[in-house]
Order: sequence, then C-alpha cells, then structure tokens
Amino acid sequence: METAGGNSSCSCPANIFSRFTENEMEGQLFFLFAQVCILLVLVNLARIALRLVRLPQYTAELIAASIMGPFALGKISWVRDTLFPIAGLKAMVSFSSTSGLFYAFVVGLEMDPSLIWTSSRQARLTALSSLAMSAILGTAMSNPLCQMLNLQINCVNIRLILPLFIALTGSPMMIRQATEMKLGTTNVGQLGCSVAVLMDVACLSGMALVSLSPVLHQATVNHDLFEPFMALLYPMVIYTLVGPCVGLVMRSKQSGVQLVLVMVMVLVCTGLGEAVGYNGLVASFIFGLLVPRKGGVATDLLDRLFYPVRYIALPMYLNFGQQMAKYDASWHIALKGPAGLPIQAVLVVSVVSMAAKVATALVMASVYKAPLNEGIILGFLLNARGFSDMILISAAVERKVMDLRIKSLIINASILNSMLAALAVLTVMRVTKRPEPTAEPHQVIERQGHGTKLRLLVCLHNVVDVTSTINVVEACRGSGALPLAVHTLYLIEYNEQTAAQLMYRRSATDTLVGGEMKKIDATIEAYAKDAGVQLRRNSAISFFFNMHEDICHKAEDMKASIVILPFHRVQRLDGKMQLRSSALRRLNKRMLYYAPCPVGIIVDRGLGGATLRSATRMCHNIIGLFFGGASDREALTLGSRMAEHPGIHFTLVRFLPLSQIQSSTATTSGDTPEGARRSVHTYEEAMNPETLPTTSPGSNTVFISIAMKEEALDKKSLENFRTMYEETGIASYREMAAKRGQEMVATLQALDAECTLFIAGCGESQACTGLSGCATDCPELGPIGGLLSSSNFSFTSSVLTVIKWMNSRYSV
Repeated sequence: METAGGNSSCSCPANIFSRFTENEMEGQLFFLFAQVCILLVLVNLARIALRLVRLPQYTAELIAASIMGPFALGKISWVRDTLFPIAGLKAMVSFSSTSGLFYAFVVGLEMDPSLIWTSSRQARLTALSSLAMSAILGTAMSNPLCQMLNLQINCVNIRLILPLFIALTGSPMMIRQATEMKLGTTNVGQLGCSVAVLMDVACLSGMALVSLSPVLHQATVNHDLFEPFMALLYPMVIYTLVGPCVGLVMRSKQSGVQLVLVMVMVLVCTGLGEAVGYNGLVASFIFGLLVPRKGGVATDLLDRLFYPVRYIALPMYLNFGQQMAKYDASWHIALKGPAGLPIQAVLVVSVVSMAAKVATALVMASVYKAPLNEGIILGFLLNARGFSDMILISAAVERKVMDLRIKSLIINASILNSMLAALAVLTVMRVTKRPEPTAEPHQVIERQGHGTKLRLLVCLHNVVDVTSTINVVEACRGSGALPLAVHTLYLIEYNEQTAAQLMYRRSATDTLVGGEMKKIDATIEAYAKDAGVQLRRNSAISFFFNMHEDICHKAEDMKASIVILPFHRVQRLDGKMQLRSSALRRLNKRMLYYAPCPVGIIVDRGLGGATLRSATRMCHNIIGLFFGGASDREALTLGSRMAEHPGIHFTLVRFLPLSQIQSSTATTSGDTPEGARRSVHTYEEAMNPETLPTTSPGSNTVFISIAMKEEALDKKSLENFRTMYEETGIASYREMAAKRGQEMVATLQALDAECTLFIAGCGESQACTGLSGCATDCPELGPIGGLLSSSNFSFTSSVLTVIKWMNSRYSV
C-alpha cells in the first residue's frame, strides 16, 4: 500500500508467529514451547533411524540438537528467524542453562561411585595406563595442532586441554552403549565400566580443581583459607545432610511434589556450589553423585527424571551451546583462510584419541592374556563421549582458556569420536559374532529316557507370569526323584524406562530394574528354598526384535529340553484375554521358528491363584489332549512326567478321527478284506522299510509315507504311556471322537470344567481338520492351542501349548 508521501509500507509481520506473540512474555514462552516440540519430534525420529541401522541410541539427542541448531536447519534464514528470533532468546537462555544443571544432576545419579573402590586391579592398571598414554600423545600432538590452527597465543592452553580431552570418557554413555550392544554383563563390558568411571573421576577431579583455581589463587595472595575451606566443605555437606534429605523426600508415596522438592534442592545446592567457587555443572554433578544409592533412591529418581531430561533438557542445552558458539561458521571459514577450523585438525584429534585408548587396551589384553577382539572392543568402548566433554568446555570457557576455534575443535572431535567408535565396535562384534540361531532342533523331550534330567528354560516378562510359571516348574518335578535343572530368564526390554536403572547391573543375575523384578526375585527365591530346587537366574536385556537371539543362545548353552514362554495376553477380571504386548507376540513367533528345542507357551487363567505363594502344596487336575503329531508327543512326554507328582491327577484324552472310528467299526464287522486290515504297522516296521513284507507285482503295494511314520510313532508313545501310567494307576486314559466345529468346542468346554490346566500340542494330525472352521486369534499356536487360548470361547482353564519347531508355516 502506498502512502501520500510516496512511501510504501507493508502490513506483513516480520515473523509468521507474530500475531500469537504480541506480549513479550507470551512470545518468549511461545518460542520456547515451539523449540521443545520440534526437539521432541527430532529426538524420536533420530532414535528410530538409529534403531533401524542398529546403532546405539544414546547419540539421538546430540543428532537432534545438531539438526535443529545452526549446523543444519539454522542455516535456513526463515527457519532461524522463525524459531530463534531475538525476542525468544532470553527464555531459551534461562531454560537451557537450567536444563544443563538438571542433566548434570542426572549424570551424577547414573555414575556409580562404588566402582571406584570395588574395581579390579586390571581396571585400575588399565585406567592409569590410558591416562599416561593420553598425556603423552596429547602433549606430543599439541605443537602440530597449534600449527594447523595457526595459534600463537593459546598454544599453552592447547597443551593443557588436549591431553585432558583425549583421556576423558563419558562413562554413563559408555555403559549405555555397552548395554545396547549386549555387552553390559560380559567381562569386557564390566571391565569397561570400571575403567571409564575411574578415568572420569580422575579427569573430573582435575577439572574441579581448575574451576576452583581462582579461589585457590586468591587464598594464596590474601593468605585467607576461608574460601578454600568452604569449597572443600561443600561436598561434605551434600553427603552428610542434603543426600539423606533427598532419601527422606523420596521415601514417601510417589507424587509430583517429590520431584519439585528435589529440583528445588538441585538449584539451591548448585547456587551454593557456584558461590564457593565451583562451576555450576560441576556442583550439580557432585550433588547427583552423592545422592544415596541404598533403598532405590537413585534408581527411582532416574526412572522419573530420565525421560524429560534426556528428551528435552539435554537437546535444549546442546542446542543452546550451538546457538551461542555458532561453530558451523568455523567449517565455512576453513575453506577460505587459516583463521577457521581445518577439517584435518578434527580428524587428527579424533584419531589420536582413539589410538591412545585402543593401544592401551591391546597392551593390557596382552598382559592379562585376554582375547584380541575383547581388547579392541574395550579400546573403542572407552571412546564414547558425553557429559565430561561438556564440563571441560564449560569450565575452560568460564576460565577463559578456550577460544572459539578450540571449542569448535573439541565439539566436532567429540561428535566424530563417538560415531566412529560406535561403528568400530559394531564392526568388530559382527566379525567375531556368534553364529545366528539356526532353525534346526537338537533337543526334544520325546527322545529322552524316563530318568533323564529335564532342563527347563523358563522365561518371565513381568510379575503376572510368576504364579503360573512356579506351578509349571513344580509340576515338572514329578515325584521329586527325577532330575530337574531350572534356569529362569528375565526378559527385560531395553527402553528409556529401564536404561538408566541398568547402570547398576554387575552380572547377568543382578536385576535391579524396577520393583517388579525385585518381587519376582523374592518369590522365586522363596519357592526354591521351600521346594529345595536349584534355580539359576539370568536376564536377557535387549530390544524385542532381536531378543530371541539371547533366548536361543541360552537354550543352546544349557542344552534345554524345553523353553517356557509367557503368552502375549493376560486375563481380565471378566475372563476375557487382553493384549499386553504385541512385541511379545512377535517374540514368541520368532522363538517358534528359531528355537533349538520345543517351546511351551503358557496361557495363564489363574493357575496357582492370584497370590505369590509357593506351589509345593498344590493340587491340580491336568488334562492332556492328544490328537497326534510331533508336538502332541512332546506334550504327552511332558505330561507324563507331571503325572508322577503326588498333587496332580493327570488324564490323557486321545481324540480319534471319525474316519478311523468308522474304519475300526467296519473291520470289526468283517466287511473289510483281509489285505486292507493291516493299515498301521509296528514302530520298528514304520521306521525300517526293509522289514515290510514284499508283494507280487499284481498285489497292492504298501508305501511308507510320512503320515504312516507319524501314526506309528503316535501309537508307540500311547502304548508306553498306557503301560507305565494307566495300568499302574498313576494316570487315567480316555478315547473320544474328534468332532467338527461347535461340537468339538462343546466337548472341550466339558473337559474344561474338569481341570485347571490343559496340556496340548499344536494339532498336526487329521483329527484336527474339523477345527479349521473355528476362528482363532493365534494361528501360530495351531488349531488346538489357538482355540483354547481364544477369548471367543468361555474356557477357564490355563493352557500349556507345546510346539516342536514350527519352521516357516507362519510369518515372523
């Protein structure tokens, strides 16, 4: 629009959000809210991308902050003007600075100080050697690096900062990376945890002294020891007074007020630490480090603070640092003159940092005769970067010993170091990886003799699986005289809820992951003590999409006879089955394909009651359903062992196909020719075709098919069961006709009223053809297992479906 004076004016706002931000305070909060929302989206997208390529997800926040910062989106003028205007800078500075303090507090919670005095001699020697190597290489590379950067004044600062940067290791990040790569409970993973904590404590102590250098210098000049005394008194006050106060606050019932009080304590104690001379990040880190670990105080705080701190506070702090430094300009200027940051300088620092730790790890592996691949993995694991670099940058900038080029060098070298080290660890692991589980079974219960030790691998997902699992284990004890080996495997999904608590694991049997695992441990221990059963506890910590590898490897190591898995649904109060985890169902389907032994899936409908009690005095009526086939024979063998338990009444119900019943009736009446009467041969004849009678060319030749072999094996198994259990009165035996559709459902419902547990196979014989019209929700369990586990029919008994190697019948 043109005015009378000829001047043109535009009514378009300078920012597309200006109409929402007329008030200054509202505008700052609006821009802050927009930045947080975009960061949340970017962090989740980065995590998804890293998971797809199997890379550690601990760098997702750094990637998100880099994308949102001036390195990527910040280069676009309209994005920079929209998201980071001058009007929104004040709120971002305040929020980001506070976010850095809370992140430092969480890192202090994650670091376990007990590793300092419980570390092994090898860990201490490795840490000292790595520190010495870092100091030597850092000092040697200082002068060439000064020439690359064309530094004249700050060359002395490089000699101080570079050895410290090379020696630093982000121990919480390293532990997280090792856990994601399934190295957390291995020897190399535990050694790496101890070495990383020792190195970080040594370096952070040095940086704390650097942050206190003005106080110490002032005390030397004025001959006044009051300020140094207050600085030394700060951690003692935190340990003796504030730490127990945090424990008292977190001891009561969980509520939002607790977190508010803890956050206020963090800010107050950080302010006190800054008043006595500490850097703010260092003071907040010391507070988190000295919070008591007993009683689950630290793990509870981590569980509740981890998500907002990792997803919001950390990316905002990193983005704030990039906005303030604008280190992307260094890369741009590097192509034009020596004042910028050459890329080769970043590469040199990253390579020297990795070389120092890899060389030290290889030397120590040679001294302690450890495998070469473990030494290489340990060396690259120690190159994980994290919070220690942030403290180094913050303390150095605060004391004015780091200019923009050195800061850019440290930031870019830290990012490059983390990415290259993670890729190197993955490469070494894939080269030396244990072979993938094959889809070929090597153990079946059917082939084991009556007195052979039964090896159970029982998998537990949460506390609702405990009662049914204990009752199944107790039933498998039989009379008590049969040998039994039980291994429990806790299926712990690696996610943001469990990641922080996994920092305190020391072995595969240590399960400090939430209150449910503690309840499971207590219940399993009580049952083992009462029943006199030796139980070996283990844990599988992984994402659900590859957790089957851990289970299969454990089954192979212990030569498991059967793997017991929980069902992916739980029973509601109205009796219907409710989905609890679709990922658990996909895990079960993968196990049905890859398991090296039979798999049993428990559908729990209150087996053993609702209380966590011992099952040694249980009393159950168990019905085994036998239709024929390999899986049914496995279920029959397992049920036979249960039949010997004094508290179990076992009944085997064999379902005969209608065609077989009609054939038997016709044969009895004498209407069938003599040559056709002998349709089923003995077990020896079925398995050895040479023993079959030969016939003349004009007669009916007998062909041995797979179905005839299976029929002979079924007959042999039933004969053995009836001889050992029915004739001795240990168990009962019935035969029924396999009906079709609703008639078969009615038959099973009648049996359901007589028992508390069904044991069945997946139904591979012709007797199950009549159930093909019944709609089931779980086709992977077969016609019988899918029918008994369905919510469409009013079954009240629990179900144990035994499946022997599903191969590729169902998609995984």
